[in-house]
Amino acid sequence: MHQHSGSYRCVCDRGYTMGRRECVDVNECRRNPCGKYGKCHNTIGSYKCYCRRGFKWNGRTCIDINECRRRGVCGRYARCYNTPGSYYCKCYSSGYKMIGLTCVDINECLRNPCPSGVTCHNFPGSYRCACKPGYYFANNTCVDHNECKYKGRCDHICVNTPGSFYCLCRKGFELFKKRYCVDINECRCNNGGCPFPYRCVNKPGHHYCDCPFGFGVRGNMCHLLIPQKKLNFTLPNNPTALPRMKPQLQTTTVIPPKK
Repeated sequence: MHQHSGSYRCVCDRGYTMGRRECVDVNECRRNPCGKYGKCHNTIGSYKCYCRRGFKWNGRTCIDINECRRRGVCGRYARCYNTPGSYYCKCYSSGYKMIGLTCVDINECLRNPCPSGVTCHNFPGSYRCACKPGYYFANNTCVDHNECKYKGRCDHICVNTPGSFYCLCRKGFELFKKRYCVDINECRCNNGGCPFPYRCVNKPGHHYCDCPFGFGVRGNMCHLLIPQKKLNFTLPNNPTALPRMKPQLQTTTVIPPKK
């Protein structure tokens, strides 16, 4: 009550209004203070708001809760979409199915999508048909992979076969570790076929017969260049010249073993 000179005035507390002679409760719920997503409950001198599920009170009204802000609400393989008072999850691709609110991978291999003889491998959201080594999957079948189209697969010659390949070497070379070609030193065996006392000279991929030790080439003859006593061999009549062997490139062919 507020007193003035010769008079007075009554003032009600907050939440009340002046009736005829006394303060009466104000029903705040009539002005819908809780908004469209809340339920108002009037109390003496005040009111309370009860928000619907999926909403929260911000001090003035009921506002939507964005459930999609919670980490992992839909799992790894789904996207979250917020709606007023709720949310829903949608899988990223057709390789998943929704179970409850979580996307679960579909194991496509259970329905045998790959042709006979081809192995099915399931992956998150998809699958892959895998062929045997040496083949690749194309147009719903296994196709031979031509390994020989890649440079450096073999030192010399690459031969493609169904599902595999093998290497060959040119004449005068032999295969090493199924890929590399190394020179065959024909001179190691029986002097390379050169008659005594001629020397065998090995070259990459071939060999030839040259003048004996201590002799030098002059025209079509091999002439002695050092004293006879310094030779490491003896010849009848101790010739000082020998006919030079006509140089002929001789090679050795090695056939790869059968598999």
